[in-house]
Amino acid sequence: AIEPYNLGGTSWFREDFSEHSSSLDELIRPMMSESINFPATRDGIPIPDKDRYIGIKVNVDVPDFVRKNQWIKFTARISDSYGHYTNIELGEIATGTHTRETYETLSASLPSQFNLIPPLLVTSVFVTASPSSNIPSGSIHISSLISGDDTINEFHTSIPEFNSIQQWKLLPNTTQTPDSLKTFQTPSDSELSGLTFSWFSDLNGDERGLFVPTGPFPLPTISSPEFSIGDIVHIQAGREIIPLKVVGTTQFFPTISPRLKPFFIVPVTEYVNYATRIGRPYKGPEEFWLSLEENADRKLIASTLNERLSNFIEVKDRDASVSMALNNPLSGGAWRSLTLVAMFVLVLTSLVSLTTHGVLTSYRTRTDVVVTRVLGLTKLQMILSLIIEKLFICLIGIPAGWAMGTMFYSWILGYMDTTQSGQPIVPPMIIDTQLNIVIVSLCLVLLSAIVAVVLASLIGLHHKTSDILRSAD
Repeated sequence: AIEPYNLGGTSWFREDFSEHSSSLDELIRPMMSESINFPATRDGIPIPDKDRYIGIKVNVDVPDFVRKNQWIKFTARISDSYGHYTNIELGEIATGTHTRETYETLSASLPSQFNLIPPLLVTSVFVTASPSSNIPSGSIHISSLISGDDTINEFHTSIPEFNSIQQWKLLPNTTQTPDSLKTFQTPSDSELSGLTFSWFSDLNGDERGLFVPTGPFPLPTISSPEFSIGDIVHIQAGREIIPLKVVGTTQFFPTISPRLKPFFIVPVTEYVNYATRIGRPYKGPEEFWLSLEENADRKLIASTLNERLSNFIEVKDRDASVSMALNNPLSGGAWRSLTLVAMFVLVLTSLVSLTTHGVLTSYRTRTDVVVTRVLGLTKLQMILSLIIEKLFICLIGIPAGWAMGTMFYSWILGYMDTTQSGQPIVPPMIIDTQLNIVIVSLCLVLLSAIVAVVLASLIGLHHKTSDILRSAD
């Protein structure tokens, strides 16, 4: 679970991580849109502040072959203004003890106002049976939710908001056959529709019934590429079943191991609200990401966090790790430093080799140079001939070096996409050519060629004609 609204400013993302999104903000935007566009509805069924009892009028309808006197327990879950929840046991009904037309009233007192602060809301109504029960199918007809300021009697008050089916959702469960919810016409009030909850697989100790979600349901999620956008997935985390709607996919996500597949990413607020609404325990946040300003004292903040947090919590500075990877060769990275060293070696090698070649060529061809000078070749023409010679060498050498270098670095760097244990690097390495570095390198190589031409020209022009002709064979 993540906090999507600030995640884009505290983490990083690479455009090849997801086929549908090129940035982290673009990836999580559909998740936030689902929460923002959720229609504003009540978070539950309001109970009048003066009332101290609630109840339901209910009828249990099971097939005739079901064994009689199997108890079905009814429970209501309520919340207060501070978001505290509690369960209220309304009562039990045994199968086969009354006719299908008989409605029974189950009621219980509300908690003290010292425990829950009004206004109170009914957020869920669910049923359970003993694990040894054998009730493979059946229906429960709830005609109304009632309340009163004293023990429920004929002067109770019906709460009509309870009977609106649009606000209710079915509690997720592990059965293969889904439960159902529909309305029916109540026998006592022709204008009021009741709710019928039906199940088609064994009713046991697991909670089955209705609840009012506080946000989008199913929860919006970003999943691994095994799923497609729009898929509805039910996953089990501990005892809880979480229905999810896929709104985006990504192959990689920060801090998630690629071996953990499939994976699902949900907004933490919606997940916590859902878990507390259905009465399931959940783990608190296990990881926090901090985004600091550029002028912040990172060392001071890290030391302060280490002092205030538990000894079992580790604070990692992402910028410090990145800086070490970029600048320290002993950390296994330092590509920037290695690139600068490689450029220096390349330019120095080119300068030495071209200068040496030019000087040796000038020395070997000194007789030819002197003869052409005697025949009338000017200094400018001699320099131009040297320039043409070096340009010809560069035109052949640079493309040949480029081709051989590309072939070798693609081959060698392909073996660097693994960790020390031989596992693939996550995220996978991308071989990228930075044109600015290539252009600077070419310019420096050409500059070294010009320096070599100048040195060779100066040496060639200082040959004495008489000495060269006298020493010629």
